[in-house]
Amino acid sequence: MIELVFFEVQNVQTPSEAFFLTMKERHGDRMLTMMIGLSEARAIVLEKNKLQPKRPSTHDLFSQLVQSIRLTPEDVEIRKYEDGIFFANINFHRENGESVVLDSRTSDAVVLALKWGIPMYIDENAFEKYLSEKILNDLSKDEKSEKFTSSDWKDDIRNDEYIIAKLQEMTDEELEELLQGAVECEDFEMASKIHEEMEKRKNL
Repeated sequence: MIELVFFEVQNVQTPSEAFFLTMKERHGDRMLTMMIGLSEARAIVLEKNKLQPKRPSTHDLFSQLVQSIRLTPEDVEIRKYEDGIFFANINFHRENGESVVLDSRTSDAVVLALKWGIPMYIDENAFEKYLSEKILNDLSKDEKSEKFTSSDWKDDIRNDEYIIAKLQEMTDEELEELLQGAVECEDFEMASKIHEEMEKRKNL
């Protein structure tokens, strides 16, 4: 099994309520990206930034249920990749040592892993299958990628540099307020940039 860590949530570049969740292997450079819905993207960003919603979410409710029946979460395993879909399990144990395994949507499993602070793993064969399929899909998209010119990329880089510079000028209190606003507006890409700036300050 290969351990994964959360990397980022990004908006899909088309008008929709879909987002990209990207995870990275802990001891390597390979990435895994999957499409998730709005509610899961929001939940992941809230958990990653330790923000509390005004009312308990479905994941909060499930977490309370797990605690009430005395199950201890151990880890998340993405066990299979088939037809473009990841299949995950959440592993628990009871006080008597008995193991309990629950089938879960991968996006929900990621939210709960972040909430509980448990590790996430992927089966090596499933990871290799996903990466091989991704390479083939990327090759088939070469014609579409030609639509983007170097000036397009330079504009994107300049915009990012401007945003990062502005975030660096803000106080911690201003960043906290801006982060709340970005999450409420469902701009998770901006929320990720704000979170990165806040994390940099903690490490200084």
